Amino acid sequence: MSSYWIPIIKPTLLVQKEFLEIASRRCSRKKYNELIATLIAELLKQHPDINPAKAKQRAMAAIVVSPNR
Repeated sequence: MSSYWIPIIKPTLLVQKEFLEIASRRCSRKKYNELIATLIAELLKQHPDINPAKAKQRAMAAIVVSPNR
């Protein structure tokens, strides 16, 4: 990736990070996890080798929390 994209991508990531911080305080844990899964799935859909169904499946797998022991 060329350095041309860094000034464009960095502010976008900062806005997403702030949005997620606000959402974590205002939403239930379940809704927050769904929001994270949706964000991950949308990012994965941008990859040419990953179809939307596989993106959703991988996103759901990414938010699974192991049980406390």
